[in-house]
Amino acid sequence: MAFPMAFTFREKVLVADQTVLVEVAGKALLVQEGDKDWWFYGVQPGGMAQGGETEQAAYHHFHIAFKTILSDMAAEAGSFQAFSDEVTKFFSQEDGKTGGMWDEARMK
Repeated sequence: MAFPMAFTFREKVLVADQTVLVEVAGKALLVQEGDKDWWFYGVQPGGMAQGGETEQAAYHHFHIAFKTILSDMAAEAGSFQAFSDEVTKFFSQEDGKTGGMWDEARMK
């Protein structure tokens, strides 16, 4: 079973002594694997995947992973522009295979 999902995350992060608000909208594929495992696979951004015993747990772990990635980017950025460029680059990555599965699930 697969479900196409859209999400919006809003996170405050500290970048070069400035607090900035990052707002992104993305796509993910929620997939039930086995009887108890749910996975949230990133379509955009691609390359992210987190699982859990419930749909909500998989989503929660995915959100936490996203926040961790943002925090790491912010810590490594020397300026707001460098951070912005990294977030844009990361978020523009799309997983074509999962994207195809997302489109297929959307049509069902």
